[in-house]
Amino acid sequence: MTLRQHIAVLGMAAMVLLAGCGQQPPPGPSAESAAYIYLGALKSADYQTCYRMLVEADLVYGSLQGFLGQIPMAPNVERRWFAQIEAATEYRVGQPVQRGAEAIVPVSVITPNLPLWERMLAQRRDTPQSVQRRAEQQLARGNYPLLAYDDRIVMVLEGDEWRLLAGFKQRARLEQIHDQALAAYHEFHYDRALSLYGEMLKQLAQAHFTASGGIAFRLKAEMTRVEQARADASAAKSYLPSLMLRNVEAKPSESGAPGIFGQLVNSGGRRLDQVEVTVSYYGRAGNLLYAEKHTPVALPLEFTDFNLPLIALGPGETRNIGIALKAPFDIQQDNKPQLRVSGVIFSEADPSPPKFHGAVYGMSDTNPAALPGADVKGRGK
Repeated sequence: MTLRQHIAVLGMAAMVLLAGCGQQPPPGPSAESAAYIYLGALKSADYQTCYRMLVEADLVYGSLQGFLGQIPMAPNVERRWFAQIEAATEYRVGQPVQRGAEAIVPVSVITPNLPLWERMLAQRRDTPQSVQRRAEQQLARGNYPLLAYDDRIVMVLEGDEWRLLAGFKQRARLEQIHDQALAAYHEFHYDRALSLYGEMLKQLAQAHFTASGGIAFRLKAEMTRVEQARADASAAKSYLPSLMLRNVEAKPSESGAPGIFGQLVNSGGRRLDQVEVTVSYYGRAGNLLYAEKHTPVALPLEFTDFNLPLIALGPGETRNIGIALKAPFDIQQDNKPQLRVSGVIFSEADPSPPKFHGAVYGMSDTNPAALPGADVKGRGK
């Protein structure tokens, strides 16, 4: 079957998906129709057609297998969760703006608030399996927090067909910068992290590709957290005496590798997203020979596919810690390691109660046609 025939069939499928709302995609080979067809293919799990609707430059840059890990407009989750999160996601298509051979089709997205939800699920002594089990139960009940944001589909006229611009080359560059920004945040280099976030947002403002609005929305949320950490830096430094280390002992781990073990006690009144400790070795004259940093508590800014129990270190809480030592053998053999707390990041203040399934959260009133959730098959990441 040719691509044109695929599109004709999917146009009918998109109409069926929209029939529940009493609305249908516009007829004819327009950019708006192509956007509906792409979303219809996405909701019906026809990822091959989604891939074949890409502009030539994106087809050259990526493969179908790679596309399945970064489908534009789809939730950025791994295979296990894709079908359920996609089914819980709603797209509302607005009126396109066409400039010559390019058209911007606005799409408002309502979807589970994954980073917030993942933190809400975590409980003390959780395992990833228990977090995932509760996530599945809440998905089945429709009991999860929502967010909504404005996004876009960028269509480009190639020949006589409207095709989707995914911007895979730009996405790859952004992902590299994003990794650097996250590393800088966890290393307490807030100015550098914020500079990198600013660079990414600048690139997104200048580049036009599908789902760039969703990427910018996520980055702005993370950037806000980094800005708050920077604002709290002085208070965080003053908080360090509230973190106590008890029963510290250097000994081999179960694997036989050298390690240092103990208990970390939060005697203050703040919840902590991150605690950094430093292991130092000093010579007989008191000179520093070697130091290494570790983060026994480190909650990520980004969604982790429910693979981690994201539990902040609460006030009055004691947590066991174990650290694999990396110092050279001769340093460890002749000197005793000393452990101290060297940095913390406060948890976000308790937010206002989240909006749950069935409520619209943070979305502008565009009054567009809606493409509701439908049962779909999963994809790889």
